[in-house]
Amino acid sequence: MSYEATWYHEKRVILVRIEGNLSQEDARVYSDDIYQMMDEGIAPTHVIADLTKIGEFPHSLISLKNAARYLEHPKIGRIVVIGGPLLAQVFAGVLTRVARINYRSAQTVEEAIQLLVEDDATLADMENRSR
Repeated sequence: MSYEATWYHEKRVILVRIEGNLSQEDARVYSDDIYQMMDEGIAPTHVIADLTKIGEFPHSLISLKNAARYLEHPKIGRIVVIGGPLLAQVFAGVLTRVARINYRSAQTVEEAIQLLVEDDATLADMENRSR
């Protein structure tokens, strides 16, 4: 498994890309990295998770919830998930509901950005940026 967590919009939007199989330990490590980035972020800090290249992943909601510590960060904003298997999208929806976080799904990074800008007017300058 490989992943990359970078600032898409400095201190406000984290872009996470996951490729390959994701173990519970991998999920914990990447969640800890996101948590640390949120410590540096400006609230609300939003996350775009690109799952278009994810392979296998834990099929236990409890283990994923325990690994996804960043969902409890006080600066957490919205979560937008791009693609991935239907089950991964369902799990993301359930986990964010339990954590009382606004969850959206998108097909592309551009669509994810558009959804965030619609929900958070302070990100309007981000809409014209492309990656």
